[in-house]
Amino acid sequence: QIQEVAPLLPPADMEKLVEDSLEDQEAGEELDLHAIIELAPFLDEEYLDSLVKRARVHSLKELAGLAPFLSEEMLDGMVEKADIKEDLAGVVGVAPFLSDKTLDKLVHKMLPLNDWKGLTGLAPFLSKKTLSAMVESADPQKDMAHIISLAPFLEEESLDKLLKKLPEDADVNISGLYPFLSRDTL
Repeated sequence: QIQEVAPLLPPADMEKLVEDSLEDQEAGEELDLHAIIELAPFLDEEYLDSLVKRARVHSLKELAGLAPFLSEEMLDGMVEKADIKEDLAGVVGVAPFLSDKTLDKLVHKMLPLNDWKGLTGLAPFLSKKTLSAMVESADPQKDMAHIISLAPFLEEESLDKLLKKLPEDADVNISGLYPFLSRDTL
């Protein structure tokens, strides 16, 4: 019912309606995260952050619809508590709304990488320094397909260093890197 009148009310009135509705809930009943998502565009960011703190969030993936309306600090805090290996899809879903520092810190925790699955979705949001660290920790013979998928986001120097680590007799297809290598390396 609140969702129907939400577009007509100022945020302060919306907060009052939501709080009145929450008082009517049974003690211990969880907040409905999907209802919060529907109300998010009509609530103040600070109040929305407080609602999400009171809701049970099972995964970051659930927060993707709320991410544009939450504060960066709130999202950063939730992501820092999450298990990135278990909820990488959720991290990717909220990545555009996270601070660079938080994203970089998460990836650095995972280095050296044993599992690249899903990390390419974070590439557009990571710093060049972090992407370089990912590539430097890689095994060029084993991880080349993943490195090629990151190539558009990497600096030439990182790719050049990586190829220098590759043994001359390695049986690895590097043709996907050609557009991203320096002339000297080519």
